[in-house]
Amino acid sequence: MKTYFIGLILLTTLVGCKSNNVEMHQMQNGNQAIVDEANRRVIVINQSDRIIDVVNIDLNDDEIKLIKKLKETNDKKMKVIEWPSVIPPKESYTVEFATRFYNDQCLFKLRISPWNERLANSYGFRVNSVELDDSTGFTLENIDLSNARWTRVLNENGFPEALVLSGKIHMTLESYMEIHTWSPTWNPSSNRYDY
Repeated sequence: MKTYFIGLILLTTLVGCKSNNVEMHQMQNGNQAIVDEANRRVIVINQSDRIIDVVNIDLNDDEIKLIKKLKETNDKKMKVIEWPSVIPPKESYTVEFATRFYNDQCLFKLRISPWNERLANSYGFRVNSVELDDSTGFTLENIDLSNARWTRVLNENGFPEALVLSGKIHMTLESYMEIHTWSPTWNPSSNRYDY
């Protein structure tokens, strides 16, 4: 309890001293880190708002730049990436694709809208797979959708407006960070479109 109050006083002092040089960051494990660059100090607070660590750091400018770069990487892997949408040739619907990294998995969501007669008749298409490629065009992962079960999304009047498919595949963070494009494969003819 004494440590908690000492930490609280430290935190109040830290925030009160130079609030323009203090940044708060959400960590992947749910803890928060308060970084005071001017005083070269980091305070780690757990989800119960208890200070669990106070670290005095003496970093040079290159090390601070590296930490900022790692933070940007961490932010990128935590946020949802909405990839450019696809309009298949000779069709009037749009396919949207989004991903997010979580616990060594690539979470993904496909959405096809607006609803039309083509989608109503046997869903009007078959997406066999989605390929995730790096910037040089090599396939990092292939998501097999041949047996996928799509869900119809209804609007407030109870009419279908879209098809949605959610899923996940195992993937390392390194591979996930290298994804540059996604490529759906349509129907048995295996026509492929890169976006």
